[in-house]
Amino acid sequence: MATTEVGIHHIHKQVDNCDTIVANIDKIVPKLYKIRQQALAQKEYINDVSKILLDNLSALTTASGDTVDAKSLTMGGNIDVSTNVNTAAVSSAAAITTTAADSRTVIQSFFKYKHDIGKTTHFTTEQMGVASDRTHGLNLSDVVTITSGLDTYLSVPNTPTAISTNIKNMLLEPVDITKVSVVVGTTNPITNTTVGADNYVKSATEGLTSLLQARTDLTRTVVGFGLT
Repeated sequence: MATTEVGIHHIHKQVDNCDTIVANIDKIVPKLYKIRQQALAQKEYINDVSKILLDNLSALTTASGDTVDAKSLTMGGNIDVSTNVNTAAVSSAAAITTTAADSRTVIQSFFKYKHDIGKTTHFTTEQMGVASDRTHGLNLSDVVTITSGLDTYLSVPNTPTAISTNIKNMLLEPVDITKVSVVVGTTNPITNTTVGADNYVKSATEGLTSLLQARTDLTRTVVGFGLT
């Protein structure tokens, strides 16, 4: 009698797998949409707060005593975050006073995917984060690399393919496991040449460098979906 290679129940299990795939996609798509909406809300928050800051450029008095229009961008112009951003733009829990830490907290919030500084003006209750989202969480640049990696993974062929940096970026890890957060302070600038407990490394392109990096131990080939 011939040996059965696979059972009928094994074949039927593939029907169950199809159902599970559909169910998983139904769960994933709403989460992706939430990421999209969070990014749009953060974009509006940055634009609105930036407008307040630019509308409050300090007037510049030149050496000859002339006053340059406050709305003009000059090398000597400056913006005082502590006095120009008010609770109409940021949460009362992080009300801006005259301390450098308050100002740096707002600056930090510009770079984060989620944070605790926003108000319902820009964010829904679910979209508003907590302090740890701002100090420990993803930067907007991190979300760019993660979503780019996901797009690449879905696009690579359905055959073994060399793993790319983009795909590695889907699994970000701390650059330094001892420095996984930045809690801004009243003394040190928010950026420096090396990362610290209260500062990021200064970046020429992003302003501040993420605390995260791509996984370094993913070296084997991957099989994707070949989607366009």
